[in-house]
Amino acid sequence: MSTDLGAYIAAAAVAAVAAVTLVARRVPSARSSEPGAETARFVEPEPGVRYLQCDELRCGHMTYPHRPQPGGTWVCANCGTVKGGTS
Repeated sequence: MSTDLGAYIAAAAVAAVAAVTLVARRVPSARSSEPGAETARFVEPEPGVRYLQCDELRCGHMTYPHRPQPGGTWVCANCGTVKGGTS
């Protein structure tokens, strides 16, 4: 008897998931269609800036903008660490 009950519960779960998926696809998106309402915007990078991997643990070795400095070095815009050059 418990095997039959398990099959019914599994079938009900599949039907419930299908119904929720169908409703979610039919509901209009919650995003606003107004211009300027998006959360992320493209920002033109500064001239000469390069996105380099920062070697500091403070930056988590992620890619951040580095600004050029005299002598061929680059300064991280996030933590201020100098990278490159002839030192």
